[in-house]
Amino acid sequence: MSRQSPSDYMRQYHDLSVRAFGPTGLPMTSNVHITRYQITAYSERDRLIAALKKVLKIKHTPPLHSNYDWFAFASDDPIQTSEPFYWQSIRRSFGFKGSPSEMCDVLRLACRLGRIGVGKDVAGQPAATTTMATYAKEFFSLDCNGFVGNYWGLSPEVHQSSWAVITPSTESLVLKKTAGGSYWNGWGMAAVKTLDYIPLTPRMAASEARSGDVLIVQKDGVSWSHIALVDHVSWVDNNQVNWRVVEYGQSTSEKNFNTAADNHIKTFRIIKLVQGPNKKLGVGYKDGNKFKYLFAAPNSPFPPATIGRCGVEAI
Repeated sequence: MSRQSPSDYMRQYHDLSVRAFGPTGLPMTSNVHITRYQITAYSERDRLIAALKKVLKIKHTPPLHSNYDWFAFASDDPIQTSEPFYWQSIRRSFGFKGSPSEMCDVLRLACRLGRIGVGKDVAGQPAATTTMATYAKEFFSLDCNGFVGNYWGLSPEVHQSSWAVITPSTESLVLKKTAGGSYWNGWGMAAVKTLDYIPLTPRMAASEARSGDVLIVQKDGVSWSHIALVDHVSWVDNNQVNWRVVEYGQSTSEKNFNTAADNHIKTFRIIKLVQGPNKKLGVGYKDGNKFKYLFAAPNSPFPPATIGRCGVEAI
């Protein structure tokens, strides 16, 4: 079966259908749109967890960065499901790293707990918003490595520099510090498992370009500032490709979805690929003071992220 395209995966963020139930079991449905860039919503995350602790009678808040457990509601609960929910889904959704499925799950929790609604939630706190659409717009967002990592079913939190050039010594240090499942300096379980698929292999010629390949941007020849995917690649000649870039490097607007003004799914362009300043990193193209290197897609066996990463639902 062919892999979902980057643009189609992005469209899930742009039009996410959610069916949920409120604190009394009242059905709630909505289509929400994720448009914002790098918004942290830790205060709302903490309020949702406070309401969750009230319902599930949890005494202590788990350490979110290193908690890979799940929880579930009673069979007769108004949420009307006994399926597992994961702490990592909550953490990522409020920290601009969630997948569409994780954001959907958190919206379902927010409805059940009264964070979305009128008046007060189940813990006596004022509800955050009256609609799922407003809640998603205010508290959910994404960023560039979040989108790329999620698309390849890997960690959305590995920095773009590591996708390009992580060294064996750095990898050894990460593995040493995270031995036994420990969290260290941004490296959780999903990020550590992603080490099996990075750094990526540079493309050395335009003829090698494929859909799903990764553009990693180097600024001023020094810092790695952005990461994106290419979509629906075709070849014009030995040096030129026709493709569109799919990226989450800034906010966009709902009215611009599926138009040339969309900041996430760009229009098709013919690009001439040339040797980059660092010949070991292959080809790409210049854009002002930046050079956009093209890398082969990771050899990931995982589908675009739903719940969990790297084939494990809890991480």
